Amino acid sequence: MVALVIGVVSIVFQILVWSGSIIPSWDIITPIWLFFLGHILFLLVVSPLLGTYSYLIKVEALNLAERSEPPLKFLVRKLPTLMFTAITWIIPSVAIAPSPLFYLSIASASISDYDGLNPIIESYNRYMEDWKRKLRNIPRDHLTVVVSSLIGIVAFVIMNNPIGRLIAIVSCTVPIIIILSIVREVSEVWINWGLKLCPMCKTWNPLEAVYCRNCGLRFKY
Repeated sequence: MVALVIGVVSIVFQILVWSGSIIPSWDIITPIWLFFLGHILFLLVVSPLLGTYSYLIKVEALNLAERSEPPLKFLVRKLPTLMFTAITWIIPSVAIAPSPLFYLSIASASISDYDGLNPIIESYNRYMEDWKRKLRNIPRDHLTVVVSSLIGIVAFVIMNNPIGRLIAIVSCTVPIIIILSIVREVSEVWINWGLKLCPMCKTWNPLEAVYCRNCGLRFKY
């Protein structure tokens, strides 16, 4: 159900962007601005839903349905954290140098249930501790997402007609399928690892731990 909601939100968002309803003036639009609207801002908007999707993967994989909070309640509770982690990692790990850090931070907030700076710290620590090898296909997969968005932007700029807009909408919407598959892959790797890393002392703890068993840091807030 969440995947379907993400798909619908993606379609509506891209239609709004490329129909021109949220673009203030056509004559000052640049490719960079269009990339920000169609790709960066899009990822920011859907990041809370991606976090909820990751959370539901955890609930299903660990059979936590009977003692887990409803998806909507989770979304409301984690919205600030998911937005903050997305804003932190989205530019360096998506637009500048493709890496799994954006997706790892989403998984940290959703699966380890970290808040504040902890998802950012844990995602970086995991990435540096041999997770590059575990998730080596993620940069390539997301590069496909970026290229698809760029194709839509180029078509829109060159053609600047309804057909160009349609190509842009399709090219920037279809990659959500790849994004969902990336979130699932990262979430499954995270769950299969079975532990979360304390951002303070780097001790491994059970996924459902509230306090670090070594330094006593409180994980959930």
